[in-house]
Formats: sequence, C-alpha cells, structure tokens
Amino acid sequence: MLRKLLLLLSLFLFVSLKAQVIIEVKDSSETTPLKNVQIFVVELDQILYTNSSGKALFSPGKISEYQLRISASGYEGKVITYKEGNLIKINLLQSHIDLHEVTLSGTTSQRQDQNPFHIESRKISELSLHAPINMGEILAKIPGVYQSSLGNGISKPVIRGMQGMRIVSLVNGLRIEGQQWGGDHGMGMAELGIGSVEVIKGPSSLLYGADALGGVIYYNDAPFASAKSYDIQLQSLFNSNTMGTVNRAILKTSGQKWRLMVAGSYANHADFKLPNKLFAKNSRFDESVLKAAFSFNAKRSVHHFRYTYNRTITGIPGHTHDSIVDFSSFQVPDQKRKYELPAQFFSNHYFSNENKWYFKNNELIALFGLTSNQLIEYDEKVTIPSLSMTLNNLLYTIKWSKKWGKHLKSVSGIQGMAQTNRNATNASDTLIPNSNTIDNGVFSTWIFEQSKWNFQGGVRYDIRSLNSLHSFNDNTS
Repeated sequence: MLRKLLLLLSLFLFVSLKAQVIIEVKDSSETTPLKNVQIFVVELDQILYTNSSGKALFSPGKISEYQLRISASGYEGKVITYKEGNLIKINLLQSHIDLHEVTLSGTTSQRQDQNPFHIESRKISELSLHAPINMGEILAKIPGVYQSSLGNGISKPVIRGMQGMRIVSLVNGLRIEGQQWGGDHGMGMAELGIGSVEVIKGPSSLLYGADALGGVIYYNDAPFASAKSYDIQLQSLFNSNTMGTVNRAILKTSGQKWRLMVAGSYANHADFKLPNKLFAKNSRFDESVLKAAFSFNAKRSVHHFRYTYNRTITGIPGHTHDSIVDFSSFQVPDQKRKYELPAQFFSNHYFSNENKWYFKNNELIALFGLTSNQLIEYDEKVTIPSLSMTLNNLLYTIKWSKKWGKHLKSVSGIQGMAQTNRNATNASDTLIPNSNTIDNGVFSTWIFEQSKWNFQGGVRYDIRSLNSLHSFNDNTS
C-alpha cells in the first residue's frame, strides 16, 4: 500500500514539474544571472519576473506556442517563441540605449525594425513624467503628433494635419466613437490603466478601415499582475497652475488561470492661469473614471472582458455671441472651480469581449464591443440643453491568422459597426439629425519575411450605409 502511495505521489510531482517551464535569463557571457527581468507573456497578457538566480516559472497550457517579450534595464530587449520543452535559456546583450522597441499592434507582434510600416510606440509612464493634464498633452509628446485643444478639458490628437474623422482611435482593439467630428468635443479617454500607446502616422485604411486616412491611435491596457500575486497602486498629483488634483487607485490580482483589475480616478481642475497672472475664464473641468477588466484562459483559448466608464464636466472657454470679440473679456482676475454656463457634460461607456483561440499554426480572434457616448451642452438656459446627443455603437472584429510555412503569414477577417445617433427632444438645437449607420468591411493581409527583408500587402473592401431619419427642413443647424 505504501509503495502505491509513493508511486502516485511521484507521478503527481512529475506531472506538476512537467506543467511548469523554467525560464533562465543571463547576460551575454552566460555566467551572470539577471534579476528582475520582465517577461511578458503576450497570449496571457501577464508579466513574470526573474528571481535572484535569474529564473522564473512559466505554466503553459494547451496553446501550441507563446510569444515572450523579455526586457531589462541596461539590456537589449528580445522576443522569443516558446513551443515545447521544460527549460528556456535566454541571454541578453548589454546596451546603453535600447533601440529595438517591441510593438504590439492590432494585427501582428513585430519589432519596429522588422515592420514594413513605422509604428511609434511609447509607454504612458514615460510620456507622463511631468503630470500632463489630459490625454491630448500625453500624445503631443510623441514626435509628429500634436493636439487641438479648447481649454484643458477638451483636446484631440492631430497627425499630419488631420484630426477628427480622419484619425481612428482604438483601445485594446475596440474602436472609439465619440462625436469626434466636432472641434469642441473631447476624446473621452483617460490614462487610467493604460500601459502604452502606439501611433501609426499616415494612411492605415487596409488594417483599420476607411476612416484611418490620417493615422491611428492605439491604446493598450497595462498588463495584469503576475500569477498568484496582487498589486495595489495609489497615486496623487497636484497641478499648481490650475490648483488641480488627480487621485488614482488600481487593484490587480491574478491566479494561475485568471486575472482581475479594478481601478478608479477623479480629477478636478480650476481655471487655467495665464502668463499675465490672469485666468482663462471657464477653462475648469473635472473627470471621473471607473475601469474593470477580467481575463481567464482555458486549454487553448484566452478570454478578456473589459469595461470603462468616463464622465467629464468641462467649461467652454472663449465662448461669446458678440460680433466684435474682445479677448480681455475671456481673462478674469479670479480663479474659479465650480462649473458655470456654457458647459458640456460627457459620458462614455466602453465594453469589450475579446476571445482568442490558438491552434497549431493558426490563431482566431473574435472581438465584440459596445460603446455609448452622450454629449449634453448647456449654453444660456439651465433647464433646457442646447445640444443633447447619444451615440451608440455595436462593433465586431473577427480575424484569422495562419502561418503558411516558415516565411509566410496571412491575417484575414471581417470588421463591422452598427451605429445609432439620437437627439433629445428637449434640446433647442440639432447639429446632425437622427441617423442609423451600418459599416462592414472584409480584409486580407499577407506578410512575407526572409532574412532582413519584410514584405506586406493586402486588399480590403468596405461598404457603408447611412440612413437619416428626418429631413433637414427643421431647426437643424
């Protein structure tokens, strides 16, 4: 009986050891183990760290292969593909400047020097060292990206002179729609929980749809906590110019096969102080953000559920009905915080469900999302809004990736959106009429890699149906 128990125990230990892979990281001399090396498992959206011996444990599932991003301070980054085996040995070259940033876009995971089109990838932590007030200021720190702003609470990115409807914004693959055609409508994005941002400058219609003529802004959430651990982050910022405060709290926890993130933030800013010691009238705003994400992996699949709520109350500076504009009327000696008319109230809901199935040399991704943007603007009357619009969107993306041998890969799929725009009946003005929009597209991209050569090409076809629900003979302005 004792012999059987020992046999079962040894078998259990063998299976447990077989289920875990040891990752060993050393320098180029293969003698010095590297501590606190970050290992990002792309398929699981999870981070591992090496211990004092330069080792980390990785528990793979039934997925045929994993991509591992290895990065350490003072060493060149590396990307490897794990398929089988119980030991992964990695050697990193020492470097004073890391010139090879690994970029994760919505279609492929490639180094910048191996990508046929340029992607500017930056970490949010690097762009927000000087406590920018909004996401527009963060993006403006990227070369070639500017911001078009109307006060501190309203800003949007400008790429190669194009903005609004010519720039597509995505967060974790979910397309953001929020009345971006308006010059005084903000992005509805906050830096809470965002780990990095990627900018594709120039036409990107093949990958992201017909609207991506000026470029693409792609936001990536920060990774979850390491397996079987938790992480709590608290942050407070103060801006002396606006006497503004920002408070954030993030909780991350992970098990072996599941991951959870819950976060919240609140920002409040008074009027902006000008160089002449006066204040920009009605440039105040406050913003509340809630965010949650849950992820789990099965034998050959990974599933993500994400939700974000963003609410902003912002004043509209420089607002006047006078035929002769006197700029001194927009500069006041007193700094105020409480909103006053004219003001805008933004509410955004973003929900997405991303599912990834991994097979041998195949990968299937299905993303389904819902976004809702409500814009209410009060001009002169407190009880009757001048504008009140609600934009709802149902979105889907289905992509199939296939490796055709060692050098050829294809990414094919379909994308679509069903959109409704509705105006409140009590609003005094209407900018655009009630409408329904159906947008569908099919695409196929082929990537060929041989030595240092990389070729990419493809085709895409989009069709859009726009139906207005009433004529333009009423009070549409």
